[in-house]
Amino acid sequence: MRLSAIWPALISAASVSALSAAELPQSILAPAMNQADCVPAASELQKPESFDVEGDLKLVVVPCWIAAYNQPSILFILDSTHPEASRHLRFLDLDPDTKRWKDADTLFNVEYDGARHSIRSVFYYRGIGDCGESREYAWSGQEFKMTAHWLKPKCDQIPFKPGGSKWRASLPR
Repeated sequence: MRLSAIWPALISAASVSALSAAELPQSILAPAMNQADCVPAASELQKPESFDVEGDLKLVVVPCWIAAYNQPSILFILDSTHPEASRHLRFLDLDPDTKRWKDADTLFNVEYDGARHSIRSVFYYRGIGDCGESREYAWSGQEFKMTAHWLKPKCDQIPFKPGGSKWRASLPR
């Protein structure tokens, strides 16, 4: 059974109060969590975070679940003066099987740099962090656009540290 069918009954009081503080309406949050097949926040470690982007706009990062070394989250842009206009952000993801770009509901291990108005996402292929992929997205004034992509497919016990030119990969066209 998809979690989307039982999501409203599962949401915990802790996640509701945390989300209320961020002013993200349930009418926007619940469908996005269903679409991404997220589970409700189960611990203090999974509280949503919000970050100032520009003006009244905030980036809201809502964890989907906790995993061993990859923390998936769904992201929203919230206009604090018009919370009902909040929107679920979608990002391009490279399908490992087809090697084609597709829309994704989640990002992994999200970090937000408020000074640069950018998001970095890293997905590790295994726990020791020696292979994986990473993307960086910059705020354009309307949306977060991918500006960099790093890919290290070989798991060779050399740490994967995205940034710079090493492991830089092509951006989608």
